Amino acid sequence: MRLAVLILIGLPLVAQTCESVANDADAQVSAGSYKKAQTLGAQAVELCRAGNDKKSEALAWNSIGLAHLYLGEYDDAVSNYQKALALDEATGSKLYQVRRWNNIGAARYFQGRYQDAFSAYQAADKIQKQPLTLANQAVLFQRLGRFEAALAIYKEMRGQPGSLSPSEEARLLTNQGTLYRRLGDPYKALSFYAQARVLYAKQQHRDGQILVEKNSAIARALDLKDYKASLAGFDRLVALTIASKDRRELMQAYLYRAEVKSQMKDPAGAASDWSMARALASEIKAPDDEWKALHGMASVAAPEKAIEYETEALRIIEGMRLNLASRTLRPEFLADKRDVYDGLISKLAALPQPPLDRILELMERARARMFQDQLRRAVIMPTITIRDIQQHLDDKTAVWSYWAHAPNPLMLWITRQGAGLGSFPDKGIERLWIIADGQQSSQSMDTLPWQSNQMLIERFEIAHVPAAALLVDTQFDTQSPRRGWLWPWQRQALAFGNPAAGTATLLPGDERWQQLSYAAEETASLPRLLSGRVEVRNGLDADKKYLGRAAGVQLLHIATHGAANEEEPDRSRLLFARGEYLFLNEVYNLDLKGVELATLSACETERGRFVKGEGVMSLGRAFLTAGARSTITTLWRVDDAATAHFMEIFYTHLSQGETKAHALREAKLRFLHSGTKWAAPQYWGAFVLTGDGFSPLGRVVSVGQMMMLGAGLLFVCGLMELVRRRR
Repeated sequence: MRLAVLILIGLPLVAQTCESVANDADAQVSAGSYKKAQTLGAQAVELCRAGNDKKSEALAWNSIGLAHLYLGEYDDAVSNYQKALALDEATGSKLYQVRRWNNIGAARYFQGRYQDAFSAYQAADKIQKQPLTLANQAVLFQRLGRFEAALAIYKEMRGQPGSLSPSEEARLLTNQGTLYRRLGDPYKALSFYAQARVLYAKQQHRDGQILVEKNSAIARALDLKDYKASLAGFDRLVALTIASKDRRELMQAYLYRAEVKSQMKDPAGAASDWSMARALASEIKAPDDEWKALHGMASVAAPEKAIEYETEALRIIEGMRLNLASRTLRPEFLADKRDVYDGLISKLAALPQPPLDRILELMERARARMFQDQLRRAVIMPTITIRDIQQHLDDKTAVWSYWAHAPNPLMLWITRQGAGLGSFPDKGIERLWIIADGQQSSQSMDTLPWQSNQMLIERFEIAHVPAAALLVDTQFDTQSPRRGWLWPWQRQALAFGNPAAGTATLLPGDERWQQLSYAAEETASLPRLLSGRVEVRNGLDADKKYLGRAAGVQLLHIATHGAANEEEPDRSRLLFARGEYLFLNEVYNLDLKGVELATLSACETERGRFVKGEGVMSLGRAFLTAGARSTITTLWRVDDAATAHFMEIFYTHLSQGETKAHALREAKLRFLHSGTKWAAPQYWGAFVLTGDGFSPLGRVVSVGQMMMLGAGLLFVCGLMELVRRRR
């Protein structure tokens, strides 16, 4: 944003000269004469220092910073913005401090350093809330795929008439147009762009005119498929950006024009534009555009060269990702980059001898990354090989790793003896680790058809895992040492059931939730089904504060109402007593270390917002992140009575020393072959086991066993005393 210069009457002549030169420097930035702006800015700094005019000196430094920004010299831009900020802090100007922080955020944004950009906007917001900061936060959310959050900000800003200058209002209209285009409404987008174009023209705002021209051409090409009109628009844009000497905008013009030429069956022209875009992106250090240029070059290159380009694009993406340290910023990071992984995997899979280790590595890097980072407490991902996984499999267990890329989806299978992309050798295999991908994560794999008209669950025990790398992590490793014996005074389970919903609920619609009488029976039956001590919290006693007691118990069982929000995952929730909720974000802060199984016996606990490149942001995944070794969750709304009976069968088998996957399969088969209405998959297919599914619970020493052990010890001691006396 350009900063207005306030001319104060009555200042000494040197100060007026200082202000006028600083103002000229700012004007040169607006005109696109960035080198001249830098020269005038430096002159203004000297004049302002001589006259001790810190306010105008700050403006001069800011103008120099803006010139560096538009030349793609982002680190230099930040350095100058910081000098301006220090002067603004000295003069106590909150307004200008906010604007400097926003400029710093913009520079970091263009560098792809989104975490730093977010931190800069937060710093601005703490000083003083201004529409400018809101607008920039919305742009950042837009880049990271958080479209709903961005749209909410824009709507808030438009509801504050008079709070924006004409240039800021034009920028807001432009951003709204871009957002509506991403949400699938190009006509509404063009309407917003047209309004912005009028305002930019009145202000003679060259950068704004370039932006609207670019976005209009993008909408016509990518959304309306009017390539001829779009190409003419991009030709005009290239000429405008060359004249303005704005290398960043020129680079983006080449980038998008290349896409149009590719669609118009002009691969040579497209390759030329993508090549020029890549060179400029590399020169100005814009990684978030360089990988796009490389991906485009790969689309028109020969196979070997295409693999080289895609590999370099992924190197850039992985480097950018290391800059993101906040959980709130990372889930959507790979959403617009997954196509690069898809492209390279498809090309490698088509080779005569596909490099399976490389394909596995790419699959792992393009899904559930945030989840893996949270478990490891780090963003640096170790490389996992097929051999690494095979060492953690026995002869009866296999891994199915799906890759849902249209039109050529893949399934990489791994057994202890081999791996491949072709038909699966199921002889001797009894257990499957399934790694779903894409929308498969919201579908029941149990009912997939298998040989001889069987369902998959009739042939195999099944456990899910978000990524194959977790199979070699001690969090889920079935080969790792199990927990020792539980003594009678130790709790085996903590259970919550049928909390009183009450009439006052935080979210609309939840007031329709009814009492779950069978859920109360479900939890009340656990002391009878399990051999250890069970702490049961039912009804008004099902207070979420008792979740603080969950650490160290083998089993955590929650039978209640649940709801998944597929637009705002933070609103996904479980109901506890007196209308209190446990929201998804709260789950991350729970201490569930030592919990071998968390059963979320509620509706939709494995559903949530699907984020491309990350997966489903579900309550179940949050419980795993909080430390649970495994979870049982639901894919859809489940019946109260059927669920209570299902859980009784499951815990009966589990308490007999069977593995979690085996016990769950037995419950499902019992329902499937029951001959009742409960045989339908809608009653049992919703339940999903994720995490360490192929190991039993640690054994519980009963009171009777303790008494027998004590009696045995007394007998041995008595016998030893008798032998001693006879000597």
